[in-house]
Amino acid sequence: MATQNTASGIPSDIAKLTGPVLLGDFFNWGLFGVLCVQTYIYYIAFPRDRLLPKFIVWFLFMQELLQTILVTRDAFTSFGFQFGNVIDLDNVALMWFSVPILTATTILRMEDCDVFTENVDLMHCRDRM
Repeated sequence: MATQNTASGIPSDIAKLTGPVLLGDFFNWGLFGVLCVQTYIYYIAFPRDRLLPKFIVWFLFMQELLQTILVTRDAFTSFGFQFGNVIDLDNVALMWFSVPILTATTILRMEDCDVFTENVDLMHCRDRM
């Protein structure tokens, strides 16, 4: 159990509780920036791509945008509005939805894209034989 700092009531190992969550939020923002650039490059590089791949890219981008908004909201609530409230660090808020559920649906969509791409490649190979 963490020892309490008697002056402020904050545990002495508060960095072990808040550090990983804060770093995760920073990584989320950084990787979302990478995704923004990749999405922009895709639409610039392939303007005549079919509608289905464009829709899939747009849908995945919107899903990641929603996840980033929800994660940011939770982080700002914990580290902004509730700053210094150690009890609020146990509050899950919307993280139960934003991390496991949105991540799982994103991964499923990505796997669907891989299967779709492999099937299209196989069809083109059969046409050449």
